[in-house]
Amino acid sequence: MFLPEMSESADAILLCGGQGLRLKELTGDTPKSIYEIAGKPLIQYSLDHLVCQHIRRLIFALDDHAVEVREWVISREFPGQEIHFSTQSQPGIVEAVKEASSLVQKDIFVVCNTDEIQDKFNLGAFLEFHRGSHTLAATLAVYSNHLYRHRVLIARETDQLVLATDLENPTYRTCPEKIALVNGGLMIINKAGIKHFDPNYSAGWSGIIDPLCEAGQLSAFVAPEVVYFNVDTPEIYFEAQAYLQQSGQS
Repeated sequence: MFLPEMSESADAILLCGGQGLRLKELTGDTPKSIYEIAGKPLIQYSLDHLVCQHIRRLIFALDDHAVEVREWVISREFPGQEIHFSTQSQPGIVEAVKEASSLVQKDIFVVCNTDEIQDKFNLGAFLEFHRGSHTLAATLAVYSNHLYRHRVLIARETDQLVLATDLENPTYRTCPEKIALVNGGLMIINKAGIKHFDPNYSAGWSGIIDPLCEAGQLSAFVAPEVVYFNVDTPEIYFEAQAYLQQSGQS
């Protein structure tokens, strides 16, 4: 398959519309994306990767608490970057990404949640990996335990092509310290890959990841140095906070 040559830069979609119900006992009425952890709003950990020379346009996909998140974004400065907002007419991550992608101008875009932490992540290396992968999409892949919290990735060693995924399998609760490769919450997608999205299969991330995987169009960017937290429960929030404090990031 011929893929257009990737330019030096990309656009980025930040998903800010989640209700954050599992974290509600901590966040209260504050939107999860801008709730602070270790002295910094959660969304800022994603922006720390994306406010850089590689990204020219930031697209904030809004839904729940849209007014508050929009006001927070507008109050910040993003030198050299364009800021845009999108809303969705249908629920779910698939629709949020599809509608936000109408504002994407580059051949590729980065997409991420805004309630996750990927410490020691290198966006430039991820973009370079995708350039050479010859697939329509790539996902950050990290090593983790507590596999029942994650989407486990089965990737081919020779070229890191993702062959299958296993989402939050409860059987892993019997071996919480087992370590495997998991999805790390950041993807790069070529605009031509959007045709594979399937909201009928799943309105969530599975409606993006699994169809791309089945089409043989998803590669895993394996980054063993990255420390990853999907901050969606109080338990994980306090684990992430302790890590950030211990590593001097508070």
